[in-house]
Amino acid sequence: MPLLAAWPGVIPPRTGTRQMSTNLDLFPTCLKLAGVPLPDNHIIDGGDMLPPLLGAAALAHDTLLFYDTRKLVAVRRRHWKYYRSEPRLAAERAALLEPSEATMAANLRDWL
Repeated sequence: MPLLAAWPGVIPPRTGTRQMSTNLDLFPTCLKLAGVPLPDNHIIDGGDMLPPLLGAAALAHDTLLFYDTRKLVAVRRRHWKYYRSEPRLAAERAALLEPSEATMAANLRDWL
C-alpha cells in the first residue's frame, strides 16, 4: 500500500522502500511506536513497518493475500499480481490492470 511517513530526525527525508505492506501492518507499527507490546492472545497478521523505513530489516511479507469475506480474490507475490474474478466481472477487472500486469496475472494462474 502506498504510504507517506515523516518523522524528522528519525526517518531521513526522501526515504523510499519497495517493501510490500498492507493496512494490517499499521496496527503493529503504531503499537511499537507507542511502546505497547503486541497482544500475545491474538494472532497479528501485520508487521512493524518502521525498520524498512529506517533502511534496516525488511518485513517478512513476500506474499499478500486479499479476501472478500472468506473468498480469496487476489494475490500479490513480489512484483506479481493475480486477480480472481467472477466471469461476469472478468472484463471489468481486467480493464483495471495495465497490459503488462494483465500478462503477469495470466502467467501467475499456472503458478498458483
